[in-house]
Amino acid sequence: NSVSPDVSKAAEQIQLARQFQIKGENETAIECYNKALDLDADNVEALNGLAWILSTADNPAMRNGNKAVDLAMKAAKLSKWRQPTVIETLSVAYANADQYSNALIMAQAANELAILTGRSDIAARTAKLQNFYRIRAAARPVGQ
Repeated sequence: NSVSPDVSKAAEQIQLARQFQIKGENETAIECYNKALDLDADNVEALNGLAWILSTADNPAMRNGNKAVDLAMKAAKLSKWRQPTVIETLSVAYANADQYSNALIMAQAANELAILTGRSDIAARTAKLQNFYRIRAAARPVGQ
């Protein structure tokens, strides 16, 4: 089985996006992730990477919690809910969209999956997220 040219080009764009992300060049990283998704709309890595930036960018103007939730949810479904990093991204996206109850549920799921798959780094991060989301969810009236 050979990899299609589009999938290969998408992988190149994802690598570029990660490099720009590391340098803090999120605008360019977003462009690369979008190019990857134009080539391979169901690419979990591109969906997850773009959702992460839209949830965590230092520049508030770059953040878009609702779009991040949509992207991360698609990535989670495509990965059959088996990648703790993707579920962690979904939890962060929900938090960015001010949906702390959903963020908490996803952080708990990511934490459990991380523990089951031996990803102690993700387990540690998602345990901290759970505590933060519990406080934020408790501070909001029901339905908000």
